[in-house]
Amino acid sequence: AGAQTWSMGGNEKMRLTQSGNVGIGTTSPLSKIQVNGQASVLGNGFYGLAYLGGTNALSSYDTANKIVMSSNGSADKLYTGGLHLTRRALTEQGHFGSGIRGISVGTVLQDNALELYTSTNTEQNATRLKITSTGNVGIGQTSPSERLVVSKGTDNAGIKILSYNSAAGTEAILKFSTIASINLYEKAAIIARNAAASFGRNDMHFALDSAADSGNVQFSDTKMTILNGGNV
Repeated sequence: AGAQTWSMGGNEKMRLTQSGNVGIGTTSPLSKIQVNGQASVLGNGFYGLAYLGGTNALSSYDTANKIVMSSNGSADKLYTGGLHLTRRALTEQGHFGSGIRGISVGTVLQDNALELYTSTNTEQNATRLKITSTGNVGIGQTSPSERLVVSKGTDNAGIKILSYNSAAGTEAILKFSTIASINLYEKAAIIARNAAASFGRNDMHFALDSAADSGNVQFSDTKMTILNGGNV
């Protein structure tokens, strides 16, 4: 027996192939269900709109147990797919919202970047964070030249390291290492240390660990201190 088809007005609308694949809007479905065109899932169930389960937990994979979104094309800067979150109606898709999207880089299919975007009353789906195809991260910057670039346009930009403890001796630390290790060989640090136990008043300590080993820098390795009153 051949494929089972359903038609309306002389046009095929759905097909069930001999292999068990279902196609809506296509006569050659390549998977258990393939929809060519827009599809929507509406509901308010306790367990979510849809449940997708893989067959096994895999330690090494390419696309197994993933949701794969793909768009054909060889041009540069094509959006390859994404997840868009919005309160707007289905007919207003793509309007103001937030989400994540992939973007091709150049004409090489393997080069892909990732963007996180949000919207304001005057900005529609504006990129806030970008991870380039080479792994550089830009916050407020879509062409980061270093591993991390933070920009706020013409305004002042800052990064806060926050330690929730008002006790004397509490530290907020920025560490440095030049050896490929996750938690060893951290030989330099800038330490903000709460000395007064009130109002977050910190002394700044510049620490260097000169030991020829795999150990990490400690507060006791401080080489220079700037007190919160300004003395060095």
